[in-house]
Amino acid sequence: MTPAGKSIDPRLEIEEHTTSYASAEDGSLLHAGALVFFDGGLERLDVVRAAARAALAYPELRERPTRLPLAADVLAWSPDPSFRPSKQVHVVELDDAGDDAALARAVEHVWSRALPSDRPRWELTAFSDRHGLGTTVLVKAHHTLIDAHGPAALAAILLGTSPEAVPVAPPRAPRRRARTTAVPSLLRAAAAIADEGARRSRVLAAEVRAILQPGAALARTREVGRILEAAGTLLSSPAPETPWNGVLGSERRVAWLALSRDVLRGVEDAFGGGWEDAWLTIVADALGRNLRRRGRATTGLTLLAYVPGEEHGHGAAVLSSAAAHATARLVGLPVDEMSPAARHKAVVRARSEPLAAARGSGLEQLARMSHRLPAPLQSLLGSLCYQAANTVLLDESITAGPLRLAGREATAIVPLASLPWHVGLAIAALEWHDEELVVGITADAGLVPDAADVVRALHDSYVELAAAAGVPPVDPQRGVRTR
Repeated sequence: MTPAGKSIDPRLEIEEHTTSYASAEDGSLLHAGALVFFDGGLERLDVVRAAARAALAYPELRERPTRLPLAADVLAWSPDPSFRPSKQVHVVELDDAGDDAALARAVEHVWSRALPSDRPRWELTAFSDRHGLGTTVLVKAHHTLIDAHGPAALAAILLGTSPEAVPVAPPRAPRRRARTTAVPSLLRAAAAIADEGARRSRVLAAEVRAILQPGAALARTREVGRILEAAGTLLSSPAPETPWNGVLGSERRVAWLALSRDVLRGVEDAFGGGWEDAWLTIVADALGRNLRRRGRATTGLTLLAYVPGEEHGHGAAVLSSAAAHATARLVGLPVDEMSPAARHKAVVRARSEPLAAARGSGLEQLARMSHRLPAPLQSLLGSLCYQAANTVLLDESITAGPLRLAGREATAIVPLASLPWHVGLAIAALEWHDEELVVGITADAGLVPDAADVVRALHDSYVELAAAAGVPPVDPQRGVRTR
């Protein structure tokens, strides 16, 4: 890494990427992922071997996007005949991998580039110091993979798949030497069209069977009615204006911090609710602090946070009850409330409102619908529906055992969310082995030029809430890691 304030050595840059797999006229990058910190140095070959094992166990990791002829805006996923795990792994050397500021700049440089459109929809970048004392791996994947697994789970798959999980491959038939001709490409395109047509036919047949079941038609009609009602409410009442809601650019900022779960438990004991309520209370105050520092008055202001549901694919939702886990929420954040206790009470009330579930469900359905439309309509509908939210909050818990790679153990996983249309700030939290709440911030560089200020606001809000709950200070041996 070059000295602070300068760009990364061009020799260490990965290749230029030009597309994010889907049309995003506002510059949105449709990838998400995680940062995985290891307690020692890793070789590139260690990371390549882990990725190879994962690709054998999970066929979707070997698929690349295929644009269908006569349907330029439709993508199908087909096996990549030229797949090589080594092509998916990159290395960036830093002078000191323990320097969080230098690491963040390097991560931002890689994170701001879209994924290549001619290779599988994920890649790994290992940031190592020149002395091999520490390694941090950036997992970057197209949002469809994140939707299917969640950021932490996908990171564990790519970096920790055990050899026992790899299925035994059948013996291969001898390969004939391919001729230099366009026929194989045409055949692959035809196969992709056939596969996509068959998949859509199966989906349509399943929907028809469901509609023909007794009572299903009435239930479906009611569901569509609720979605349309929620959509009308969303589009007729956009979220309040903030500095980070607007047209997105191509550059990103990232930052992270870790909060003590013991402190959050103390808040739960004092004010009730779950750790998710405490977390949303911290976020509400932090966003208010950030707005006031930027000269925006917050009197009487309530921001709206989109919290995807469990079915959206991001692990556990930010909701406590089992019934609430199945749906998204559009939660009001009282950023004007200065009393931590009153703010916590208002957050608990906002999360339990039926309107929060209806609006969140409508936004989720509209977002899913937008991905099936041609590019111009996709961009228009996505921009309209996400103007109903000021920020996106993802939440996930990891209960699996320690993640190890080549004798090194992961000390933390920082989730990083993608930024949807019009939303320039997303905050993802991961409950790490019941010890910490690891928080990752993704922001648009133009709309949120100082992501570290968001981290400082979150930390200050966390300290104030803990003091209001009478929670003892954090053990200084562990402390709170911030960037």
